[in-house]
Amino acid sequence: MPQNRELLVTLKYTNTVADMKHAICNATGVPITDFYLMNGVHVLLDDDTLLKSRLSARVGIHLRFRLRGGLSYIK
Repeated sequence: MPQNRELLVTLKYTNTVADMKHAICNATGVPITDFYLMNGVHVLLDDDTLLKSRLSARVGIHLRFRLRGGLSYIK
């Protein structure tokens, strides 16, 4: 993952959120299943277009990691 906290991807308004996730995956190497995207407090759905999600140029999108795990007992 890049050390900077910003990543610039170029997409069209007709692209989907899943397309954006693929672009982020290609740029960072983080698997798509390990993160989701948010715009403010709204989770972006993979099937929605960027236009439907009300995303515009230079808008801030937050990448959130899906934390998995649990207690493991060692005997």
